[in-house]
Amino acid sequence: MVPGTYATELTATQKSLNILHEVFGINLEEYTITTHETNPEFPWLGDNIEDVSCLLISGERKLFINFFFTNGNLQNLYVFENNGVSELKLAANNIASAHAFLETYEQYSSKPLFGELSVSLNNIVANKNETIQLDDKILEVTVYGNDELVLRWCYSVYGATSYYNKVVALSFTNGTLMTFTNKWDLYPIGSTEVNLTKEQAIEIALEAVKNNNWTMTLNDDVFDPARFNALRSISWVSIGFVDSREADNPRPGNELTLYPVWQIGVVFNEFFGYLYGAEVDIWADTQEIRSIKEEHSYFAAWLKDNPPNPDPSPTPSPTSSSSVSSGSSSSVSSGSRSESGGVKPDVLEAEPVLDGELVGVESYDAEDTDGAGVEVPLVAIGFAVLTVVIVLVVCLFFVSKRGSAVKN
Repeated sequence: MVPGTYATELTATQKSLNILHEVFGINLEEYTITTHETNPEFPWLGDNIEDVSCLLISGERKLFINFFFTNGNLQNLYVFENNGVSELKLAANNIASAHAFLETYEQYSSKPLFGELSVSLNNIVANKNETIQLDDKILEVTVYGNDELVLRWCYSVYGATSYYNKVVALSFTNGTLMTFTNKWDLYPIGSTEVNLTKEQAIEIALEAVKNNNWTMTLNDDVFDPARFNALRSISWVSIGFVDSREADNPRPGNELTLYPVWQIGVVFNEFFGYLYGAEVDIWADTQEIRSIKEEHSYFAAWLKDNPPNPDPSPTPSPTSSSSVSSGSSSSVSSGSRSESGGVKPDVLEAEPVLDGELVGVESYDAEDTDGAGVEVPLVAIGFAVLTVVIVLVVCLFFVSKRGSAVKN
């Protein structure tokens, strides 16, 4: 078995074939092997990027697998096709296969991390979704049906988690390995200090938005304290580990180094073109602004310019906050994750919404004079019923005429 310390002496193709033989136990002499190696460009990952595709064929057995290396280390493994190559099924079930792979890969790579990950699976319940907090990481177990399993370990301390960068992930189908991702060493940790509370971060974000230079012209009263404040203008708050890519104020050194960051969604009380707010990222250890990214919504802006026709005689109904839920508030910004490792939608915290309004999105109640009622008008229902009756009568008339013609 080639130790990890000597792995950089091999070419990417040699390392790929070595993994197939040493980790999975495939007898390569039984196969006709075709390989294709390229050097894709991902500037933030450095200059040593290697991508290798391997096609193994022996009779009816076929394996098409891809290896992606960064700085000489395997980052991703994807199985595109596996027809009869049983060596990738390391045990009878998914959890046992995960144990087997991690223990073998620990020996191959000489990295104790994978042994620790294997131990973390000791108390996992098969066919059950769960999230487990470990010492400096969380383990997410996701089950799909009766045959698919995804395991994901994310770096996590003091409530801040790196969901997209410093991770290790495995997926299996009926005990057969399908994917392997290892970005643990690619993203070092620069600091774990959090010197800002959530409330302090919100105040900094609000002030930063007030002083930001926007691409659109805003109304003079958009920052009126009665309309722009911590209760009405914050749609979500999250804390995680983020790198310096896409940062207005990057950290020195390796741009992939992770630091704790408060990420806050700030929304206005109206749209300005497609602009409805911003995501404000704050370095939680230094209390400095990392970046301010404008948030846009083309559909919501179109809806504002093309509101439903107002009902001339709406049915009165009380205004209720249930007309637009706080869950919708969080979804406004949940799709804004950047490559640098942004928020994860299912950990966003929706803030209270006042007066039945989602800030930045007009809400109409039945008594609004500028908007449509939330209830279907009785007049509209009457017209619909009348239309159906007329259509039925016309159809019956033609059917009866046709029957008469047939008889004649």
